[in-house]
Amino acid sequence: MKRIKKRYLIPIAFVLIMMTGVIVLSIANGPLSKDEMNIMIDRELTNMVNEHDEISSALLTIYSDKLHLNETYAAGNTGKDFAEPVTVDHPYYSASIGKTFTAALIGMLCEDGGIRYDDFISRYLDDTLLEGLFVYEGVDYKDQVTIKQLLGHTSGIGDYYEDPVSQGDTMLEIIITDQNKVWSPHELVSFTREKQKAIARPGEVFHYSDTGYILLGFLIETVTGQQFHEVLHERIFDPLEMNHTNLIFKSKPNTSHKYDILEVYANGIDLSDTNALSFDWSGGGLVTTMRPVKIQQGAE
Repeated sequence: MKRIKKRYLIPIAFVLIMMTGVIVLSIANGPLSKDEMNIMIDRELTNMVNEHDEISSALLTIYSDKLHLNETYAAGNTGKDFAEPVTVDHPYYSASIGKTFTAALIGMLCEDGGIRYDDFISRYLDDTLLEGLFVYEGVDYKDQVTIKQLLGHTSGIGDYYEDPVSQGDTMLEIIITDQNKVWSPHELVSFTREKQKAIARPGEVFHYSDTGYILLGFLIETVTGQQFHEVLHERIFDPLEMNHTNLIFKSKPNTSHKYDILEVYANGIDLSDTNALSFDWSGGGLVTTMRPVKIQQGAE
């Protein structure tokens, strides 16, 4: 599964959503049987993979309690020679989808009453960690950044993965040339501190930031007194019986994967079996499969 540049992700995701929406609506209105729907979606998903060179495989889940749907689909091939068909049991690197899990944990902690969305992050994170990250036009705004702003990418902090750097190589260049390096969360934050600048005052603009979500991971650890991956398993993976999901390099799934992780490409280079994938952590370091999970009653 290729790590597609963001400019490709939006149109491809839009096509998938529209395609799925049309078919599911058709089911709701009666024209298609479930078998007919599955055949149609399989065909469309396969066509999408075949027609886009930047995609080697695609996985899709459709769930609706109301329509009694819990379907999974896989298209494309994997393996170094792309000869092995992809299945719903193939683990894949979910990348920034993992941010939704980090955000969900923050929401749970807010519901518990331990934190509030409008709390300043400096209440939970020490000055050493925040030093230099929120300096804009000579003013340090680290004491004015809220949890809500980190969640919504409006804190003004830079992004270690895609933002330009003031010196040396970009993060993408480094993870390609030094694939054996294991990145710690502190090193990811330090990359922004040492090589990048804040892009605005807190609350002024939207600017997507992996660095901001690494800070949220640290905040979760501070509030819970546990490691980030432990909280993921305790609060989300285990209750939902997500037995095939884990935080890469930090934890193992409850049920061992049957296959190797699907390919993860950066500039045409497969990083799936390298240490380079340690560069995400709470910004998106989850490995998972399309296997169904335990769904709360009434969910749609």
